[in-house]
Amino acid sequence: MRARAAPLRDITGYTKLGIDTVILAPRIGAPAEWIERFTAPAVQRLAELD
Repeated sequence: MRARAAPLRDITGYTKLGIDTVILAPRIGAPAEWIERFTAPAVQRLAELD
């Protein structure tokens, strides 16, 4: 879980610059699995930053 938290910590600084959109893209051959495993949790955590 720590590995996933690091990018989210990095993103929080961008809000001070007015950036309010994050685009995530899969780097593996199974996009549905990637979305469920990485994107969905990231979106939930990003929503909590506001």
